Amino acid sequence: MSLQSSLVGFAVFKALEHVLDIPFGPAENVVLQSTAVATATMPLAGGFVGILPALKMLDDEEAAGARTVLNYGQLCAWGLALTFFGVFFAIPLRKQTIIREKLRFPSGTATAQMISVLHKRPDPTMESEVSEPTPAEADNAQLSELEEDTTAERQPVPENETAFVDDIKWAAKLLTLFGAFVLSGIYALLAHFFPIISALPVFGTYLSKEWAWNLMPSLSYAGQGIIMGLPTCVWMLVGSLVGWGILSPLAKNEGWAPGPVSDWKDGSRGWILWISLAVMISESLISLGLVSAKEIYMLYCRLQSRIAHFKAKPQEHRQQRQQQQQDESQTQANKQVETSVRVPKDEDLDEVDPRFLVPGWITWGGLGASTVLCMGIVKALFDVPMYDTLIAVALALPLAVLGVRALGETDLNPVSGIGKVSQVVFAGVMPGNL
Repeated sequence: MSLQSSLVGFAVFKALEHVLDIPFGPAENVVLQSTAVATATMPLAGGFVGILPALKMLDDEEAAGARTVLNYGQLCAWGLALTFFGVFFAIPLRKQTIIREKLRFPSGTATAQMISVLHKRPDPTMESEVSEPTPAEADNAQLSELEEDTTAERQPVPENETAFVDDIKWAAKLLTLFGAFVLSGIYALLAHFFPIISALPVFGTYLSKEWAWNLMPSLSYAGQGIIMGLPTCVWMLVGSLVGWGILSPLAKNEGWAPGPVSDWKDGSRGWILWISLAVMISESLISLGLVSAKEIYMLYCRLQSRIAHFKAKPQEHRQQRQQQQQDESQTQANKQVETSVRVPKDEDLDEVDPRFLVPGWITWGGLGASTVLCMGIVKALFDVPMYDTLIAVALALPLAVLGVRALGETDLNPVSGIGKVSQVVFAGVMPGNL
């Protein structure tokens, strides 16, 4: 959705640029595609296309007196209960998944590259992959720059020639983008009218019909694989071989999944889903636990430092200030060496100006306030006990980490599987309560 909205928005607003007070640049394009994606995602994330219609399908006996139909005002309140929680929780997820782990987020990366091509800007994904040079490499780079500057002084490059080269590069990128767009569109159109090309029985007719072993060509997934890189794609291939080549026949033959292989309810497709969810959830919980332990340890160290500071005697403070003044010159001289060997902090890794970052008190205060708001609205609409909603919010934290990490690594969000996990948990918390 982000790719399409960026491209269509660029075409529309560039055509209307002569009547706009502000030029349509990369920042405006980012706002446009973010708004489009949020608008398109809200019906799914808010349950308007799944959960709420399913409630309406319940009969009186199944509903057991619970409200199953919501009017317009109640639907707005329901959306309000779910909206702010995810917005505030996305802030710490950004630091973990983008700043620290540097997940690729294939769709986001492709959108950034498209915006840079459309607006004639350098590729931001290429700039972020440049590693910090060693001192020797920095010295060599400085010497090379001096030589280039000297050569440039002797042989200046005309500005019109530089602009011409930039235009050629931009035209080549735009032509490549257009060619890939047309090729993918033609294949998608052919697959719609000739479904056989979207599921090729390369392993034989029997394996295709009985075990759903098919080759499903997709230029869209090919593009995602290019962005994700070889390690992620290799492990996805290993998972598909283990799941569909070993676990699926095993579940079928042992009677654990007696239905058709492609059936989500009784077939092995639904059975192996639980295995994959267990693997992803365990990895996500361990990762979340390590991150939480690190944050708690850093908080403990800061607290101990403040306690030691308040317990220090005034004389020790004077001695520290005198020692600090004496060592000031030496500290300044060693700054460059310390910078080259020190471990980078989160503030150093984050390229965004701290003035534009959301303060921590807003993040956690907003998360708490949105949780209370969600508990109150759900209580008013469905008469669900507040502690059950609080459990749901607590359960949503690690599951959200799971979904974001899966989206960042593979561009696939296991929404359906995550929903099943929450259903299993609440089957024990609220048995027999729909």
